[in-house]
Amino acid sequence: ECRYEPIQVVFKNKYGVFDTVTMFKKRTDKLSVTNEEFKNNYISNGSYDITNHQMQKINIVGKESVSLNSGYINEAENELYKDIMVSDLIYLYEDGNLTPLKLNKSSLEIKNRVNDGLVNYSLEFDYAFNYIQNV
Repeated sequence: ECRYEPIQVVFKNKYGVFDTVTMFKKRTDKLSVTNEEFKNNYISNGSYDITNHQMQKINIVGKESVSLNSGYINEAENELYKDIMVSDLIYLYEDGNLTPLKLNKSSLEIKNRVNDGLVNYSLEFDYAFNYIQNV
């Protein structure tokens, strides 16, 4: 019985073939925003309108990210997670669509049952596009 909805991660493996990994546990979505601020003068004909924003944001960039947990996996699946680490194309498959992702990790500690007991991985991805499309 799954408490969480399984999520498919599609990626190009080391052989150049697309492969999938199902993440069975917790999913965490996050939005981070950066911007700049400037002070605007709204003086028209010598009068100032207090209903206009004097402090305004510009160059607003929002980036979404997602953190996925594999759940307990078989030790043989370690190769799949190694392939995700070196993949240049990663997608999240949801609602019948492929959404491009970028791995937000540069190292992965390979786990095994002897040293770590149960094997579980947590991967963090950034969406490969901005929240507000500013192309």
